This record gives sequence, structure tokens and C-alpha cells, in this order.
Amino acid sequence: MDQLRVIEGIHEIKPDYVEIYLRMFMNAVNELKEQDKETKSLSKDTYKKAIFSGVRYISRSKNDISNYDYLMNRFLLISYLENLMKVLTPRDFMNIFPIDKNYDGARYEMKDYFFTINEIKKIGMDTPIGEKIMEFLWDYQNFKDITLFNLASVSILNKLQKIQGKKSLTEEFAERLGIDTYTKHKEKGGKEYITNDRTGEIQEVKKYRPRYLKPVQ
Repeated sequence: MDQLRVIEGIHEIKPDYVEIYLRMFMNAVNELKEQDKETKSLSKDTYKKAIFSGVRYISRSKNDISNYDYLMNRFLLISYLENLMKVLTPRDFMNIFPIDKNYDGARYEMKDYFFTINEIKKIGMDTPIGEKIMEFLWDYQNFKDITLFNLASVSILNKLQKIQGKKSLTEEFAERLGIDTYTKHKEKGGKEYITNDRTGEIQEVKKYRPRYLKPVQ
């Protein structure tokens, strides 16, 4: 009988998309600088390249690092991208980041295609977004790019305010609504506690244990 042999497959190296988007962004920014230096006229196509790659970089790279310089650089990059977006019209924006084809938002009281289109009409399809960029981004329904970009922006700003000893945006919002917030702590022994940030009251976190699990005597 012939002997069977195990043939090892080829291990494909997955591309580092975060690095790719960062490189694309830097190339586009350098291109904008050259255009400004040579002709004082900036190409909208280059704007679009910078915005697309910058948003992809922010939304797909790590935002959970609690290093002040790292977070501040990302915050400045987000501000730079938002300034670039102000030049675009909603039609330009839709060509870069198409609106999600979700049509039942009214039923679930959520953003959807129709909601986004209605908000765009208030600006004008071919009118530059300008200073309305913040409201525009939050009203825009595109989960894989714009929603993740918005969430990254809030997360970064929250962490920066915490590092500076300030209340996070989430805490300020909860305070205005009269909602208590809690901070979770863990001791060396593994016990976890939550502290009410308003009252200072501390409670032990009791982990759920299924009925069929009983402590051994």
C-alpha cells in the first residue's frame, strides 16, 4: 500500500491594512503639500484620497492605548481630517463613503438611508459641508467607516480628558441626564468592586454562577 504523506500548505501572510492605509494617507498629504507649494491649487481628488485613507486608518487601528502623546497625535489627525472634509459636498462624501442601504430605521428609531438623505437635503447635495461637519458625520449612516471613525473620536477624547483629570464626555453627558456612572476596580486577589462616582458607594461585583456548579466541600 502506498504511504500517505502530509503536505504542508502555504501560509499566506495577511497584509497589514493599517500600515497600508497610513502609507496611503501620508502619500496623499505629501501630494497636497506639493500642490500647494507649486500651484497654490489643491486637487479635490487628492483631498478624497487623504480623507478615505485617513478615516480607514483611524477606524481600524488601536485606540485603546492610554498614552497621552499617542492619543493627542490621533486627536490632531482626526481634527485635520475633519477640516479636509469641510471642503467636500455631501455628493462628494457619498462617492467616498456610500450610505448604508438600510431602509427600516423609522421602525426601530435608528438612522437609516432615508434619515441620512433628509439631513443631507438640509445642507444641499452640492453645497460644501463646511462648519456643519460634526453634525453631518453623526447623522451619516455608514457603519464600517464613518460610525467607527466617530466612535474612535469619542473614545480618544474620553481618554484624553481622563488623563488630564477631567470628566469624560460620557460622564458629563450622564451627569446632565442625572444618571450615575460607576468605576470598576480589581484587587490583587481577583475580587472586583464598582464605585459610584457620585456617592462614592462601593459594591462587590458578584459573578453569576450556574445552578449546576456547586462549591466543593
